[in-house]
Amino acid sequence: MKLFIGVLLLSLSTSVAAFKCNSNGTQAEINRCAKDKFIAADKQLNKAWKALLRKSQNKSQIKKWRKAERMWIKFRDLELEAKFACNNKNKRVCWGSMYPSLYNNAITKLTLDRTRQLKEHLKSPEEQMGGTGSIGQKDRDLLITTTSFFGLSRGDKIAAHSKILKKDVLKTGEGDFDVYKIMDGKTLLGYVYPHPKNKKLIGDIEITSSLASTKNGIRISSTLADLEKIYPNIKIHGSEIEGRTYAVLGKMSFKLDVYLSTYKVDRSKIKKSTKITQIRI
Repeated sequence: MKLFIGVLLLSLSTSVAAFKCNSNGTQAEINRCAKDKFIAADKQLNKAWKALLRKSQNKSQIKKWRKAERMWIKFRDLELEAKFACNNKNKRVCWGSMYPSLYNNAITKLTLDRTRQLKEHLKSPEEQMGGTGSIGQKDRDLLITTTSFFGLSRGDKIAAHSKILKKDVLKTGEGDFDVYKIMDGKTLLGYVYPHPKNKKLIGDIEITSSLASTKNGIRISSTLADLEKIYPNIKIHGSEIEGRTYAVLGKMSFKLDVYLSTYKVDRSKIKKSTKITQIRI
């Protein structure tokens, strides 16, 4: 990561800075190729690291992640010291003119491995499970459309879907509501609300699992920026009573993780990184 490796690689940087990458060229040019690969890998690592901090739930978690990253950097440096140990301060005495290339290749590998680890932490709990269990069944349709999800459609008889709908009470700050959990085995995908005019029929369908997505790839944890990239003119409004904020596209709405107490909102004041927490049809 840039903050920690500048001094570490200073001596290597000066030896290759004057050369351009040429994998079939001189040793100095080959060394430059290895350095360029590391620079690219380090950028990927920093991007994943920043994303992980943004996803973190609280200050305590951020503190733990920072500590873990410092420990990883210590491990990385010790790993490289052991790999390229030499009785002479000048590593080239032991490793020759290939040393900058060997070193950069090694640190690149460690950096890419760490990036993969951080990206794994960015996944939802369901995604980290690797699609095991009932969620992994390929015949299940987790596509969210404006009229249906998981074989459920507004107006369907609730009793007709008894295998996947389990009656429950959803407790919120606004009261208790009779709902039906949408279950795929032991995995909760969302909720069905009974139709206000006929409690035996399906009303609104609320998706809460990041496994499901629209045809354009919008899902729980997607951001406002993701939405506006696909639907630049999507409407956004708040609610005076609940303080909830929704981005609305026809019969589909996306609840945003921000609370605004007025119906009309200044969308420029909503951060583009604001995430979707629910999708309702």
